[in-house]
Amino acid sequence: MSPIDSEAGLLSPASAAMLETNLPQTPAPTPPPSAVIPQVDLAKWPPDGDVPGAPSPGIPAGGGYGGGGYGGGGDDFKKGRFNPAVIVVGIVMVLGAAGFLVFGMKKDAERLTVEQGEAVKRDIFVKPKAEQIPLWREWAAKESSDEVRAEALKQLAWAKDPQGVPLAAAALSYPSDGVQGMAALALAEYGRPMGEGAKDSLLAALKTAGAGAKPQIAWASVVLGDTRALDEVLNLYRLGHLAKVQRLGGGMAFNPDKIVNLIGVDKMATMADDKSPAVRQLVATVLSNHAEAKYTDTLIKLVKDPDPEVQRQAAPGLGKIGDARAREPLVSALRGVDKESRTKYFEALRDGIGTEGLVVALDAAPTEDPPDDNRQPGKAAWYFRKQLLNMIYVFDATDAMKAGQGLNDPSGADSLYKYIQTNPHIHLQTHAALALAAIGDIRAVPTLAKRLRMDPLKIYSDQNDWEMGLKRSDDERVQAARMIADLSILHPDKLPLIQEQAEDAVIFWIHEMPSPHANGLRALAAMGSTKDIEAFRKWAEPNVPMPKEGQQPPMPEEWVIAQSALRYVGWLKDERSWKSLEKAIKANSKEYDVTMDGLYAGGLAILGMTFRALGVGAADGFSEWRDNKAFKPMLKYIENPKENEQSRAQACAALAWVAEKDDFLEVAKKIQQYSGNEKPDEVRRACFLETLIQRPIPGTAGALISLFTPEAATETRHQVARAMAKSGFDQAIEAKLFEMMDNEVLMNDAALALILGGSPDTAARAVALFGRKPANVAKPALDELSDLWYKSFGYWSTDDLEAGLLFKYVENAEAMSHVTINQTPQEWARVLLTSQFDNLLYDNGPHSFTRVVLRSRLYQMAKGADEAKRAGALRTLKFMKEQGVLLALRNEPGAAGEAARQAYFELMNPKLVTGIAVPDKK
Repeated sequence: MSPIDSEAGLLSPASAAMLETNLPQTPAPTPPPSAVIPQVDLAKWPPDGDVPGAPSPGIPAGGGYGGGGYGGGGDDFKKGRFNPAVIVVGIVMVLGAAGFLVFGMKKDAERLTVEQGEAVKRDIFVKPKAEQIPLWREWAAKESSDEVRAEALKQLAWAKDPQGVPLAAAALSYPSDGVQGMAALALAEYGRPMGEGAKDSLLAALKTAGAGAKPQIAWASVVLGDTRALDEVLNLYRLGHLAKVQRLGGGMAFNPDKIVNLIGVDKMATMADDKSPAVRQLVATVLSNHAEAKYTDTLIKLVKDPDPEVQRQAAPGLGKIGDARAREPLVSALRGVDKESRTKYFEALRDGIGTEGLVVALDAAPTEDPPDDNRQPGKAAWYFRKQLLNMIYVFDATDAMKAGQGLNDPSGADSLYKYIQTNPHIHLQTHAALALAAIGDIRAVPTLAKRLRMDPLKIYSDQNDWEMGLKRSDDERVQAARMIADLSILHPDKLPLIQEQAEDAVIFWIHEMPSPHANGLRALAAMGSTKDIEAFRKWAEPNVPMPKEGQQPPMPEEWVIAQSALRYVGWLKDERSWKSLEKAIKANSKEYDVTMDGLYAGGLAILGMTFRALGVGAADGFSEWRDNKAFKPMLKYIENPKENEQSRAQACAALAWVAEKDDFLEVAKKIQQYSGNEKPDEVRRACFLETLIQRPIPGTAGALISLFTPEAATETRHQVARAMAKSGFDQAIEAKLFEMMDNEVLMNDAALALILGGSPDTAARAVALFGRKPANVAKPALDELSDLWYKSFGYWSTDDLEAGLLFKYVENAEAMSHVTINQTPQEWARVLLTSQFDNLLYDNGPHSFTRVVLRSRLYQMAKGADEAKRAGALRTLKFMKEQGVLLALRNEPGAAGEAARQAYFELMNPKLVTGIAVPDKK
């Protein structure tokens, strides 16, 4: 806006225009990305009657106060006389305009450049949160930088600072779309009841805002429940503008549930005949989310709507209502669409209802094949059902990394169980049982056990292409055994029942195989079965000669099996197998050099790998057993520089689970003892640090920080950082770590300790400090830090979950994403942590958990009475992208259900983040 306001009566419009052409032209500030609303070709903007620049209501065109010009005496003007009052007023106005011009130029001179604004933000981000808030408040009221002001409004909203509400309300009147839009998004972030005091300011701004801010302002009014804005909200919705509004942190903001709070479901139902397809789609979505029998007729009408998207959004509602009258038009609609549209229907059912809706859709499978499929009878129905089941739980025999993904919705358990009882094809039964097990339901066990007794070569044929791949893979039984193990871990009170239903089937399978599969051994150990213990003992201590020096590959299968068997006899705490564990860890009695370097020389590869396998197996067995008498023999094994580094590292991890309090002091002494810079000392030091990472001992950070020196080996510093983070540190240690970030050699390891072990505030400040570094230092340093962050995860113990460490990592990642460096949000921590949660499909070693186990435990925490655990579980489930669990939790009463609904909405409408590569895990 020009510093001269002609509409305020200071100058005539012509004089104002002349002076304005001589003013220095300042480009309009660019709104922050989260406040910019992309225009759509189909949306008319501005709407009729709301043209930018039109006179505001109540202000006469031409800018004067009154109806006859500045003099107010038209007769005098007509006679050619000059009224003295006019002359005086004119002089005053010119002087006033000149003064205002000077004031405007001074204000322009005070404005910050983009670079200066970035410097201001950098200086604030590195301060503790308590010091940041007052500074953000100051900048939220300043007009010298739109960018900093917008950032301040955003940060105050994320901090839920009450003083941010009036500051955001005041910013709504500032003439910048970017600032106004951000102020509105901030108020939406505050929500109800915190932001309700700004409703009048939003309503006033809605009448005058430009195209870049009006949708955000309208949406904030919706979130705050202001019914006075309803007409304008619906107008903007019809134009397609509300769908473009982003949340404060990115991702679509438009949530139909918020509209319902404004209008009510019954009122929405009356709009089913609206001329706008967008409105009818909204009605269909809302009625599907709040499906009741009284809306059946309306939903039937909508599922037959001429607009396909309206049809798809109505489908979940009919599926939810579930009676025959509602399902018949749904099944009919599914049978009448092409393959592409069918997929969209399935997605609508999945996202709207969950597993139950997808199981309902199984009834719509084609009864006969289309003409081009008549070579294989039943092919169309098979792939129809397979597509639906894969949306519930991915079974992929060709790509194991995809297996286990899918919806995994606990609320669909009864539907899956009922489907299994209909006795479909054995593969479909197995697929449904795996889906049932993946949500922790013990009713899956009998079907999984039945499948373990079936040889794929006998139950599948080469007649149909969909059976050929299944015939040549035993993946169904591998997954079945893994699920039985997970269900045994989840239901320790039901172990007798699981043994009764599955024990013999697992034993049958592992003996039918050429070699017993590790998942079969794990299943028996998890259910506490000793029925086949003699076989376990033989596998743990093979009665075959050790490989000879110079022996060529492959490694004898007996010693491969021994590694797994040693772990599981330890899990079963088989007393007769204790000697087998001791014998395995002492197997290298001649002290061959079987380090990784040693394996490449002297023809020791196969023999050395056998010693390594026995060392790993024994360490895992001792770890599962958790008997302190294993501490001394493992300590001796670890200190032997000729043993393999990988098996010694596994022994160091196991040491944490057999050690008692005084033993940890012994470990600490060993870390100090092996302080040299020679490779054997470096290996032992890093190894013993792993013990403290596995099971942290509070109060050890003060001693560990002495190992943080520029001369220390790189891997040692990484391990020290992780050990300090797990053990926790006080403010004095935190201050030292921040000081160490001034040293380029120590910077990343100090930052790693801070972002892993500090509070969310500490983690954010540590990352913000990289913004002060020169670009040629900051970029590679942040790349390395992100790699270290990623590689600090992948193994989490049950203790980590109970101690809330997973929740801490999620909170810290979120806090770091709120920091911007050179206008770039630091999203890498969130992206990489999410990626590591995807690596939990399989058992990761003793005391770890699979994704199935973690999912079920988080689900129970989210339903529990502990508020802190409930909040942490919901955040973590969203991070893990557990759509099905959040969908099920939406139906929980009270605060838990409300929080789950918001988490589900944010998961389904994520912020798009690009340019972050997942490192190779080493």
